[in-house]
Amino acid sequence: MASGAERRLFWVVLLLVVVLDASTKLIAETFLLRTAATPVVGDWFQLRLVYNQGAAFGLHVGPYSRWIFFAVAVIAVIVLLRMSR
Repeated sequence: MASGAERRLFWVVLLLVVVLDASTKLIAETFLLRTAATPVVGDWFQLRLVYNQGAAFGLHVGPYSRWIFFAVAVIAVIVLLRMSR
């Protein structure tokens, strides 16, 4: 069984990951262009804003891709929450 400190660590890490994910997406949409690469280190390292039209990792399982992956994510969260107890 997880101790109180382990639970707090779990929630802190979860919150940190969600905030970092949302922040980097906001930064990318604010500063990167879809039409051109943004050089970071000359031509060696560039960033470009690209949207994935498929589902996770480019997988596309039909018109219900989003709902299938949403359901999988919800189930995964439920399993993780039960495991943390």
